[in-house]
Amino acid sequence: MELELADLDRLSNRFSQTVLDLVPYAEGPVSFVSSKSDGAAVAAAVRQVRQRRRPLINGEDAKIFMPIWNGQDMLAVAVLEGIDKKIAHDLSEEWLADRSQIISREFRLLKGYLLDPVTGLLNVRHLRDELELSIEDPSAPFSFVLLEICLKAKDAEKSLHYIARAGCYLNSYFGQTPLHHLGNGVFGLVLPGVTIEEAQRLGKRVLDWLKREKYHRAHLGFVTVPAPECVPEGENQEALNLESLLAQAWKALRTAGRRGPYALCAYGPGLNTNHPLAPPVPTVMNKLRQLWRRVDSFSLVLLHQDQPTEESFMRRLSSLAGKKGGLLPLSETEAYVFLPGMNAGKALAWTQTFKNSAKKLTGSTYSMGIAAYPFHDFRKSDMAANARKALLHTGFFGPDSITVFDGVSLNISGDIYYGGGDLVRAVREFRRGIEIDPANVNLLNSLGEAHAQMNRHRAATSFFEKALAIEADNFMALFNLGVTCLLLGDEMRAMTVLEKAISVSRRKKIDDANFDLYLQLGRLYCQTGKYQEAIELLSVCAAMYNNHESTTDKARKGVGRSMLFRYLGEAYRGVGLLREAMAMLQRAIRHNPRDAASLSLLGELYGSENQGPEIAISLCRQAVALDDSSWDCWYRLGLVNFRQGNLAAAHEAFQESFRRNRRSTPVLYMLGQLYEKQGKKRQALAKYKRALSLDPSFAEAKGAFAALN
Repeated sequence: MELELADLDRLSNRFSQTVLDLVPYAEGPVSFVSSKSDGAAVAAAVRQVRQRRRPLINGEDAKIFMPIWNGQDMLAVAVLEGIDKKIAHDLSEEWLADRSQIISREFRLLKGYLLDPVTGLLNVRHLRDELELSIEDPSAPFSFVLLEICLKAKDAEKSLHYIARAGCYLNSYFGQTPLHHLGNGVFGLVLPGVTIEEAQRLGKRVLDWLKREKYHRAHLGFVTVPAPECVPEGENQEALNLESLLAQAWKALRTAGRRGPYALCAYGPGLNTNHPLAPPVPTVMNKLRQLWRRVDSFSLVLLHQDQPTEESFMRRLSSLAGKKGGLLPLSETEAYVFLPGMNAGKALAWTQTFKNSAKKLTGSTYSMGIAAYPFHDFRKSDMAANARKALLHTGFFGPDSITVFDGVSLNISGDIYYGGGDLVRAVREFRRGIEIDPANVNLLNSLGEAHAQMNRHRAATSFFEKALAIEADNFMALFNLGVTCLLLGDEMRAMTVLEKAISVSRRKKIDDANFDLYLQLGRLYCQTGKYQEAIELLSVCAAMYNNHESTTDKARKGVGRSMLFRYLGEAYRGVGLLREAMAMLQRAIRHNPRDAASLSLLGELYGSENQGPEIAISLCRQAVALDDSSWDCWYRLGLVNFRQGNLAAAHEAFQESFRRNRRSTPVLYMLGQLYEKQGKKRQALAKYKRALSLDPSFAEAKGAFAALN
C-alpha cells in the first residue's frame, strides 16, 4: 500500500509514536514536512536531505531530519526533536538510513491496518486511538458522533458502492475532521471543542443534507463530554473511559433509530435527568396532587432564583408566600407556588407583587412561569410541565421576567425536543401550540419541519402553505416549502418558491441559510437549462463559502464544495464555456473523488473536446461503478462510446439508462440515432416518435424523424 502526503496528517499520532519507538534517542515531538517544502524554518535541511537522499543530524539544534520513502520516491521528511546533543554526535548516518527504510515500511503497514477497505476512510482502530487521546485531555469539550446510513439495496455489491459513496460525501462534508467507517454503513468522528448545542445543530444539518440527497434513512447519535468547568457545581461527572463512551454513543444511535427515518439522539453526562423538560420527581408530583385534589381552578407558578445566594431562600420566601401561596421546593434555586382559585390574570398580578417583595427580602431577582387551570383541554397533571415550559419561555426575556404559559411556550418546548431528535414529542408540542394559537406562523413552520423530517412531505407542505397564507414573505416558510417541493419532485414550483425566498432574504438582509438556498436554486437552474442564472447565483454561493470561519459552519458547507463546483461545471458547459466547465468539475472531484455525477460530466467533456478517448471512457465507467442507479451517468457513458464509434457498448449503456428512466427524451433520441446508424430505420422511427410524444418541442428528435420519414 502506497503512502500519500495526506496520510502523514491524518495518521500523525500513530506515525509519530512509531518514529519515537524506532529512534529511542529522540524525546519528540515529531513533525512531517513535504520533501518539496520550501518553508523558511526547515528549507535548508530539507533541501540537503532531498539532494543527498540521506538522513541529516543537526547536533546544534538537537534535531534529526529523516527521509520518508514511498518505494524509491522520497515523500516527506520526518523532523525529530529532543535529541541529546552528546548522543547526536555518536549516531551514524548508516544506522539512521536503515531506520528510515524500516519506518517507511512500518508506515505502509500501519496505513493498511488503520484504513477501511470499503470506503478508504480510517477504521475503528484509529477511532479508538483518537477517543483515548480525547479522554486523556478533558480540558476542552468534545463530541463523539456515530452516524448510520441505512442500506437500501439487498445486493451486496450495490450496498458496498452505496456505503463507499456515502463515506466519500460525508468525508467531503466534514472536511479536515477525520471520518471513520466502523462497518455496515456506520461512521464515527470526534469533534474537538464542539458543545452539545453545536453538535445538535450540526447533526440536524447533516441529516437534512442526507435527506435532500435521497439517502434512504439515516440516524445520528452522539455523546458530548463537557469541559470540567462547564459541569455544574455539586454534580458528579460520570467516570469516563473508552468503553463507556462507546456504549453511550451506541445507545444514542439505537434510540435515534427508533425515532424516525432521519432522527438524532444526544447522550451526555446527566442529560436524561437534567433535560430541560424532565418531569418533577414523584414525591413532588404527589404533593401537588394533594394540593389540587379538591380545587376546581388554580394557578401553578414555577419560580427560579436568578442569582443564587449562600443562604437558602426557601425559609424567607415561605413566610412571604403566606397561607394563600403554598411553597413547594424543588432545588436550592427553584420552587413551585400553588395559588388556589386564581386564574392567569390574578396569578400574574400576585406574582408581580411577590417578585418585587422577594427581591427586596433576598437581594436576588426571580424568573417565574405561570400555568393556569382550567386551560383548553389540559389536565391538572399537565400543570407542572406547563409551568416549566412557561419558565423556559422567560429565558427569551432575560432575568426578572414572568411568563404565562401559551402557544409560544409550546413552540419553545417543541424546539427542545426537535433539537434533541425526539420528533414524535416535538410534533405533539407543536400541534398543541397550534390548538391554542392557530395563526402562529412559527408554530406552523416548526410543525411542517418536523413532519418533513419524518418523511411526511405532503403534510409538511400544507403547514408551510398555511404559514405563508398568514405571512406571505416569511423566509423560513418559503425556504422549507421550496426544499419540500424539491423532495416531492415538483421542480418548477420549488424554483418559484426559492426565488421568492432569495428576494425576501435580500430585502430583509437574512443570510443564515443562504448558502443552502443558493446551492439548491443553482441546482434547479442547471436542471431546467437556466445556465447563465446558475452561474451568477453559484458564483455568489462560492463567495459565501469562503467567508465562513467556524468549525460547524465549515462542516455545514464542506459537502457543498463538491456540489457547488459540479453545478458550476454543468452551468459553464450549458453556456458553451467548456474549458471553464472542465476546471470546475476537476475541482469538484478533488473535493470528492467519488462524485459520480462530476466524473461522468468530466468524461463527457473530455470526449467532446478530444482530450483523450481512453480517459473519457474511464471516467464514465468509474461513474457508473460508483452509482449504477443514475440514468444520466449511463447515458453519458453511452454518448462517449457512440461518439467513438463503439456502437455495441453505446447500445448497452443507453439501454441501461432507459431501464432507469423510461421518460428520458435524450436517451430515446440517442437510441434513435444509434439505430439509424445501424440501418434499423423502423426502430429509429419508433424511438423518435416516443421522444416526441413525451416532448413535442424536442427539435432534434423532430428533425431526425422528418428526415428519416
